[in-house]
Amino acid sequence: MVAEAGARSTRVAKIGGLYVIIDPAACLGRDPVAVGLAALAGGATMLQWRDKQRDKGEQLAQARALYLLCQEHDAVFVVNDHADLALVLASGGVPPSALQISPDSFTESIRSLPAIS
Repeated sequence: MVAEAGARSTRVAKIGGLYVIIDPAACLGRDPVAVGLAALAGGATMLQWRDKQRDKGEQLAQARALYLLCQEHDAVFVVNDHADLALVLASGGVPPSALQISPDSFTESIRSLPAIS
């Protein structure tokens, strides 16, 4: 419990810096992953993925790339509106249906993710 609280404090502290929302529709033709990398290189401590236009399957590759970049840069990654996509990323790419967990366990897994908007 104490270790969990410490990890949460660390994540919360990272939110205090530059917070960038990555929305492919707002990238004006630029690659969203390149935009995210530039933001991280410029000091962003948190990226938020927001894609309200495409199916989650179409978003997965770019969201995963940004998630991994955030891990490499010790930044927080947030998925907007799609808790199942966040869970897939946090589980290393395993879809929730393949996890073979009960709905209650799935809900608890969602609540335990570090950051979901």
